[in-house]
Amino acid sequence: MIPDYRLYPETTYPGFMDDAAAAVVWARAHAAEFGADPQRIFLMGHSAGAHIAMLLTTDRHYLAQHGVDPHALAGAIGLAGPYDFLPL
Repeated sequence: MIPDYRLYPETTYPGFMDDAAAAVVWARAHAAEFGADPQRIFLMGHSAGAHIAMLLTTDRHYLAQHGVDPHALAGAIGLAGPYDFLPL
């Protein structure tokens, strides 16, 4: 599955995180329809998408707001993401 998320100015933070969390919920709910195992979902993203994927896997509240435990994910892969913003 390759979901998309809203960008500025259509939304601001955390709108794009809500979009991404909703995509995870949808993927888990529909995985079996596409021959996938909902217990073996990995998140992957590039650049800003990597940042979003890592936030979903390391900050529990994004997925918890949608009723998903981040431990339900099999893992995450980040490609060239902005993971550290220090020094400011």
